[in-house]
Amino acid sequence: MVEVLRVASSMYAIVFKTPAYHSAEIERPVTVFLQLKRKKAGDRSDPKQFTFIPQVQDKEEVLRKKQKPLPHYEPWRGGGAGPFGGGGGGGFQFNQMNGGGAGGGGGGVFFTEGFAGFGGGTQRSGSSPQTVVTQQQQLLHLAAGLQGRASHGAGQTAAALLQYCSTGDARVLLAIQRHLCGVQDGNGDTPLHLAVIHQQTGVIQQLLHTLLSSQQTSVLNTANCLQQTPLHLAVITRQVGVVEALLRGGADPSLLDRDGRSPLHLAALAGDAATLRPLLAHLGERHAHLVNSPDFHGEPECCSG
Repeated sequence: MVEVLRVASSMYAIVFKTPAYHSAEIERPVTVFLQLKRKKAGDRSDPKQFTFIPQVQDKEEVLRKKQKPLPHYEPWRGGGAGPFGGGGGGGFQFNQMNGGGAGGGGGGVFFTEGFAGFGGGTQRSGSSPQTVVTQQQQLLHLAAGLQGRASHGAGQTAAALLQYCSTGDARVLLAIQRHLCGVQDGNGDTPLHLAVIHQQTGVIQQLLHTLLSSQQTSVLNTANCLQQTPLHLAVITRQVGVVEALLRGGADPSLLDRDGRSPLHLAALAGDAATLRPLLAHLGERHAHLVNSPDFHGEPECCSG
């Protein structure tokens, strides 16, 4: 579109809209030369160089998440001097009545006789010495139980780590951390979401084994902040084998993302026949309606072709 503007009595300016490139799906900058052409006489202006820049669309935020830097973790303060006491092994330290400050027992958590709510230290008015001693004993009993559970958990973790180093099978590590398989990050992604995004096929298999063996199949259908399940992401990243594994594990192909699109929608819109096949093969009578259902924008799946 060309527009001629008269700036002054003897001056003119030509404003034109850059014509579209013949393909909007370019992966790298493309340099072209533009010319103005007079329709009747066919005269042409001098060519001017112009560069088309690829339009990067990451609507599903897969590329952004792949580029996320690894988080920074503070060093573990299992031993040595920490904010709570002296050196030595980590764990808990408890000081008895009239005991001193933190000794050389361990960094971590310690309680003194002045712990709020349990008496000790300066005796409260109305509290007998016997009551204070009873409360202190209850606290020590509770702390001993917590310390025993912590030691047992640490022993299990150490044994699993040793077994992993011997076999290279990460499932032994996941087995003792199975309660963490459903945690979500700031984007709402679970470990399974992230493994699919980063195309970590081995990790996906190990996570699926852990989730199925611990009967946490609901994690397979957990949605992130974009309402994407791991199955949505497997279709977006065109991982046919992962799609099949998720469907076998119990992933629900009828769940919709924020645009009202099921995994079947996404595969059809991408023209990905390889991913469509296992999805269509998995559909039973219960999900047959998905084939012709539109998304929130009114676009049908168009899978019949």
